[in-house]
Amino acid sequence: MRILRITLIVVTVGCSQNSFDGRVGGGEQNKKQSDLEPVTTGNAEVATGEPEENLTLTQSLCQKGLSRVQKNYDDQFDQAFSYLCTDGDVNDIFKNLVNGAYAGGEEQPKVIYLKDESNELYETSLVYAYALKLPIEKPTSFSDFKPHDVLMLEPLAESTSRMVVNVESRTAFPGKGSLEEVALFYDIEKAEGAAIFDQRRTKFNIYQVIEKNPDIVLATEALSEAHPNYDVSRSLVLGIKDETAGYSNFVFLTEQEIRNRIDVNRIKATLSVLNQKVGHTLFNHIANSK
Repeated sequence: MRILRITLIVVTVGCSQNSFDGRVGGGEQNKKQSDLEPVTTGNAEVATGEPEENLTLTQSLCQKGLSRVQKNYDDQFDQAFSYLCTDGDVNDIFKNLVNGAYAGGEEQPKVIYLKDESNELYETSLVYAYALKLPIEKPTSFSDFKPHDVLMLEPLAESTSRMVVNVESRTAFPGKGSLEEVALFYDIEKAEGAAIFDQRRTKFNIYQVIEKNPDIVLATEALSEAHPNYDVSRSLVLGIKDETAGYSNFVFLTEQEIRNRIDVNRIKATLSVLNQKVGHTLFNHIANSK
């Protein structure tokens, strides 16, 4: 049996105190201009010919962020951006995820599925998202906490599912605007009680969207080599400073198209419980590192 890759982090439930409306940041970054001339790329937009200070932080995430990722992946992440961005700014899906971001406590993070389709040929297409409200003052410092390293300390086990994560290499400033590239190896050993074989390698890149502005950040994760059972497996992370001092919000979205998987419910159940475990582990790691 084969099952999907688990993305690095988790989605959330619990409500944050301040309702997110997209107006995060301050000063010149939040002045909107009606004369932006966006160029449509799929369902997302990139602003051209305009200085960065004409965009709000959320507009910069959607517009400058997409442009930054396209330098590495062409149009591969355009669809992922379109789930979180509409008309060059974050949409209600993004805002609702942030407003419900997991911020610690007894409640478990919750994975939200935005797409769940399968057919008689055992082809499955999933899109799921989650958010964390982390005690990080500057979103660009996320990688300083070495979040992947804490996942290596012991296998991630929740309910009857189990996953092992290893960091194979870490490269600072690998080029094309990336601050860091991490080569990862995932091994899902058990899925809802069933022993399975599912191993894959990915590369995780984190980018600073605006030079010398630490208030927004984005990251991508994608397969580093072709896989016989995955036509698509990639993740997008958008991070933005929260209105609450000392906190930042991170939204994670993953797209996956899988072949030869018969039990879709087992896939979803495994994804949910392991992502919950990952999110809980990461939140506690970062909170206890302060």
